[in-house]
Amino acid sequence: MADFVSTTKARYVHAMLADSTSTFDNPCSALYVATGGTVNVVLTDDTTVAFNAVPVGTVLEIQAKGVGVVPANTIALW
Repeated sequence: MADFVSTTKARYVHAMLADSTSTFDNPCSALYVATGGTVNVVLTDDTTVAFNAVPVGTVLEIQAKGVGVVPANTIALW
């Protein structure tokens, strides 16, 4: 399986509050997780996924149309 390498840069960002939920009009292309922890997301096919033990400073290159409870300083990127 080939590694995914993003060649685009984010044009828009949305900072999310810890312990809150957010939905997006358009799916984001990645989530930056500054403080680490469990990240709950709603993918474009309405699947809900929990990414557990996400390390500090991780960029999750996923398309999400919403997030559940996320760690502090999580930022959606478009």
